[in-house]
This record gives sequence, C-alpha cells and structure tokens, in this order.
Amino acid sequence: MAPPKKIYLSFVSGLVAFLSGLGVMVTELGIVRLASPIVGSSQPVWAITIASVLGAVALGNMLGGYLAKQDSLLRLVSFSLFLAAFLTILLPFLVSPLLLFLLSSLPFGFFWTLLGLAGLAFFSTFPLGLLSPLLIREHSSELIEVGPITGQVQALSTLGALFGTLGSTFITIPFFGTKITFFLSGSALFLSSLLIERNKKTKYLSFAFILSFLILLFFPPSFSSHPWGKRLDYIESPYGNWEVVEDSNEVRYLVAGDGSTIQSYYDPRGLQQGGPWPAMSASPLLAQCELNSPSRVYIIGVSGGSTLREIIQTFPLAQVEGCEIDPVALKLGKQYLHFPQERCSIEVSDGRIALSQTKGTFDAILVDAYQGVYIPFHLVTKEFLILVQKRLKPKGVFMINLLSAKNWELRGFSKKKNTSDEGPLVQACVQTAAEIFPYVYLWDLKNGLNTLLIGSFYPLSNDFLMTQALGLKKRNPSLGRYLANSFPHIRLAQTTPNALVLSDDRAPVAWLTHKLALHRLFSGKCDD
Repeated sequence: MAPPKKIYLSFVSGLVAFLSGLGVMVTELGIVRLASPIVGSSQPVWAITIASVLGAVALGNMLGGYLAKQDSLLRLVSFSLFLAAFLTILLPFLVSPLLLFLLSSLPFGFFWTLLGLAGLAFFSTFPLGLLSPLLIREHSSELIEVGPITGQVQALSTLGALFGTLGSTFITIPFFGTKITFFLSGSALFLSSLLIERNKKTKYLSFAFILSFLILLFFPPSFSSHPWGKRLDYIESPYGNWEVVEDSNEVRYLVAGDGSTIQSYYDPRGLQQGGPWPAMSASPLLAQCELNSPSRVYIIGVSGGSTLREIIQTFPLAQVEGCEIDPVALKLGKQYLHFPQERCSIEVSDGRIALSQTKGTFDAILVDAYQGVYIPFHLVTKEFLILVQKRLKPKGVFMINLLSAKNWELRGFSKKKNTSDEGPLVQACVQTAAEIFPYVYLWDLKNGLNTLLIGSFYPLSNDFLMTQALGLKKRNPSLGRYLANSFPHIRLAQTTPNALVLSDDRAPVAWLTHKLALHRLFSGKCDD
C-alpha cells in the first residue's frame, strides 16, 4: 500500500488563514473598545457584537463556498483581503461619529446605536468569512486532499484568532491604542493581499491607500476646541477616552466617553456645578458626623476627585479612602482638577475587591462607578451590600449614584421628559437594599438625571437634615445653600411587589436599564 500523500498549504495561503482569524478577533475586541464610551461594554453589548461577527463569518463561509466554484480563486482571495483590510483600517474613523449621530439624532437613539454597532461589526468581518472556503478549494484538487487542507486552514485560522485575542488585549491596545491596533491588523491583511495580487496598478493603489491612512493616523487634524470651551488634554485609556475641557469661567471638566458625560469638575470660584458630587460629599452629615469631628469615608469611583475634594475641604478632620479602576482619570484629576494630596488614600483597583481588603469601618461608603451608562453589576448586588454593611459604622450611611428614568432623553433613550416612574433598575436596587438596610431613601437631584439611593440603619428626619445644612453654611456657604435646597427631595423609598432582588448570580443591570426604554419604544406609554 502506498504511503499517504503529504499535503501542505503554501506559505502565503497559510499566512492568509492565520491573518483571517487574527483579523476577526481584533475587530470583535476592538470595535467594542471603540464603542464602549458611547454604549458601554456590558454583556448585551458584547452579545450583540459577538453575534454579529459570528453571523458575518457564517454567511461569509456560505458565500465563499458558492464562489469557490469559480476559476479565478486567487483574485477572489485577494479582493476579499483588500476589502477586509480597507474596512479594518477605516473602522476606527467610523465608529464614534456614526454611533454618536444615531444616538443624538433619532428617537430611541440608543437602540439605533446598538443596531449601528451590529452593522459595523457584521460588514467589517464578512469578507474574512469568505477566505476559508476559497483557500480550501484552491489547494484541494482531489477529494483526498480536502480533509488535510481543511484541518490546516481551520487550525491556522484558530491560531490567528488566539494571537489576535491575546495580542490586542495585552499588547497593542494597552501600549499603542485601539486605532493603531486596527491599523496593524488591516495593514497585515493588505500586505498579504499584495502577495497574491499580480496586477502592479492594484499594488500601487494599495500602497498609496496604506500611506494615506498612516499619515491620518499619526498626524490627525488638531481639534483644540470643545463645545464647552478649550480642550486642555485628551488621553485614551483601556477603560475609555478622557478629555479635560476648560470653559470661559476657567471651570475645568473631566469629560468621558462620547464627549458629553462629565465625571469630575473643578471651579476655582468654589461654586457647585450640580451633578451628584455635592450631594455625595454631604454623606458625613447624613451619618451624624460633626464638621470638626473625625470622619472616615470610602469612595468607589473617585474619578477626577470632585467628591473627594469637597469632603476634604468641608470636613477638616475627615480621612478619605477609595479606589478608581482607571489610572488615567486619577492622573488627569491630579494634573488639572486640584486633586487633594493630603488626608486621602486612593488605589487603582476594582471597587468591590478594594473594599473587601480594607480594614475597620466607615461613616460613609459612596459608589459612583459607571461603564458607559451602566453600573458594574457586582456593585449593586445583595452580596456586595452585605460587604458594605460589614464595613459601615452603626450610624454609617451607604450612598450610590443611579441614573434616573425621569430624563431619559439626555442619553438618547427616549424623547419623553419628566416621567413619573423610577425605572426598573432603581426599583431593583431599592428592593435589594431593603434586604440589608432597615431604611432606604431616594434623593432626586435637580438635574433630573441622577437619583442617589441611601441606605442607613436609622431614620433620616427632614428637621435633622436641615439643621445639618444650616450648620454647614457658615463654613461652606455654597454647599450649605445647595444642601438646604436639596435635602427636602430626600424621600423614603417604596419597595415594589415582585421587583427583582439583585444577586451575584442574577443582576441584569443592562437589561433593567433598557427595559423602560423598550417598553416605551413598543407601546408608546410612559408607565412601566
């Protein structure tokens, strides 16, 4: 019996198979990274992206199998590589403008944004799905060769996907950025297409195309302005995009994501800028701490340090500890926003991990952490609140910043304004907190976008709160006036029958965030 024939892919075909798998994973991981400042990086966002990529590859495989009947297979391979390279390099310049347009211009823009993300993921990976059937057909002249060739193509493609996943996650995105990651992947696809393409004019056009993108990548147009004022800095981090903007009054803002979400601010005049920070800085007062008595506060989600700075300035003996998962936010806060350097200890860490490793108890534990428009699910579960309970003093308070459902049009969820319902997420958080704290309150802030949930072991009377606010006016008039006007909006929360109690096993934060908007989208009603 004759020995079995050894069948190998050519070097170029093996390289193409490898790069096709690499390109799919770079696009899948990178596009979520590009979109996360606008739509977040929650499980539904990942699911939509992965489903779109898998659907694109599957459809590409089907069409590639049909096209494999043609004679000019190498030309089809070269064209598929060229198209995939073109879309890969172009993608970083399309994602943010397109998604922001959909978010701000259409009714229920958030859902059109998710659809736009799915479309971008689909069309940018579809050409890569064509390659496997074409390569297998090109190297399988006999039936006996199909099995070995298929195994080699699939193995090299999977190996490329492995390198794309690990390389982009741990090397190129952290050290060089997302745009350069896409550029490197697209350039590799371009070069592999040139190894196959024999037409010199096509090669020259390809080189010119790569050069033009290279110039745009490393010498982008300079945008020193922002709708709110002058841009002082812009940095891309593994967790999002950050910019520092200064307005005409020399007020500085740390802006995240899509360019409209303020994470921290610094006003040299000492005025309150709204948002959740002044209210959260009043937490020692809710814990019955005197202005001149030692108080200990823990903050999860320090960002640029607005709440931290207000507490340090208002309570001269306060000690503040906390954490921030993104070191870039801390860096910009220290550089531009007068981040306090004394009486505070801040570490770069996930909030739940950091809190579990702390020692002693606190007068207040504050949570102001977001991934896009979503709170990290593990910071709202019953198990997390049990940890909080163990870290609070008997008179301590827990406070978490929630997005209110009363002004959803600010995030492109709805065109309805000033609705009366809290929204499913707030209801679930109240129901969960009521399992741990005997008293749960909601504090609606004036901007209509934020609602603070407060958990405590004792009742908060309106007279007590007003007395605390009036006492603060002598030391910090701006904050005292703000609290005197805001404290009346603190109300006892009502639990909702059949509302979900969030747990580590089941905490669908993203779905609860979407639920109210979905209900309005399909029913046209404002009640839930």
